[in-house]
Amino acid sequence: MIKYAIHILIYSALLLCIPGLLQAQTTSTETISANQGESIPSPVHVPTIKHSLERDFKWILGYWNYYTINESIWESWKLSGNIITGEDRDSKKQLVMDGNRPVYIVTVKGTVNGKSIRYPLKSLADSTAVFENTGHNFPQRITYIRKQADTLIVAMEGSGKNGEPISEIYRMSQRKFKCGIKNLKPRKAK
Repeated sequence: MIKYAIHILIYSALLLCIPGLLQAQTTSTETISANQGESIPSPVHVPTIKHSLERDFKWILGYWNYYTINESIWESWKLSGNIITGEDRDSKKQLVMDGNRPVYIVTVKGTVNGKSIRYPLKSLADSTAVFENTGHNFPQRITYIRKQADTLIVAMEGSGKNGEPISEIYRMSQRKFKCGIKNLKPRKAK
């Protein structure tokens, strides 16, 4: 019952704080700054429970993409043994267990020493996960929301170069594969 109440609180906050984000539409991205007076809702803390990556995050698995005229952004997630591995154009990602707590780890490609950034799970409710690392500038918070069977919203919040709060929101669509082609990655748009 608490799980459903938290789920309702998160979606209510989304509806109040980000007008238009949850409307049915084609893939889109928004950059929201403090100057516009909008922000990603603060996460609701979920009490400590026994987590299972496969059970808690199966909704993130798959190949997700977002296209504009100028760019193609994609993420791919798969279950690899007892971890969930992810990848996008610029980074390698993992969802791992650190004790009883899921942690999102990202390693940006091309960085010196392959430094990884850890984001412990802040909250989890049905198909919504919030990871947070306040010691990092951008992003400090990464939110994944599985809105429909074929829609994944990825929101990143943090501080810009001058310390101003910034956010990026991507509405991604799940790519369907035919003929067993699973490793196809979209080309960058020209």
